[in-house]
Amino acid sequence: MHNQHFICLAVDEAFEPSQTKSSWKRGLAQLNKDMGFQELNINLAYIKVNEQRLAEFIALMRTAEKPERTFLVEKAIANL
Repeated sequence: MHNQHFICLAVDEAFEPSQTKSSWKRGLAQLNKDMGFQELNINLAYIKVNEQRLAEFIALMRTAEKPERTFLVEKAIANL
């Protein structure tokens, strides 16, 4: 959107932030979805990061077991 990069996180409906919000805010969340976004979006315009590497890191963290997560975080920090 407007030459900005985003990472959109698709989560189970039970974890969507709008589930605990008013009907007006749920309507806004639906508008975001209609525009192709998710409820949880990371705008990368304000941070200096390789968006591909960040997306890969998030995907790895999603499936990693708890002990492996610490290793992945430490590795990511070492490669900044």
